[in-house]
Amino acid sequence: MKHLLFVILFIFTNIFVYATGQNGDNMYTIRCSITDELVTQEPESDPIGNRIPSRPIFITVSQEQGIDIPGTDKEDIVQYSIYNEDGQCACSTSEESLFIEMLFSLSGTFEINIDTNEFSLKGWIQIN
Repeated sequence: MKHLLFVILFIFTNIFVYATGQNGDNMYTIRCSITDELVTQEPESDPIGNRIPSRPIFITVSQEQGIDIPGTDKEDIVQYSIYNEDGQCACSTSEESLFIEMLFSLSGTFEINIDTNEFSLKGWIQIN
């Protein structure tokens, strides 16, 4: 029973979370998760073998103020990418301004990937 509960919680924490527009669609908040953390140490293992999903990171994307990722400097970001629901790349750039311009020109559902040298962030956005 405990394993079933864990699986259910894991699934619900990793479902697609869509961004919401704020301030007349001039800003989006996107729930992301770290997908590829470069770890130099052995992770602590749980004796039972269960792992808890990473805590979500809420980033904001604004046409006026740019991208804000808590705890991350913009200088650490090496790549911004946007993929459609079919996994096709709509935009991949190292320039924040080009990424924001492209994001606000789209409509539909997209996966957002933001890569640094240490980790990658992934989240989904629904733009109307």
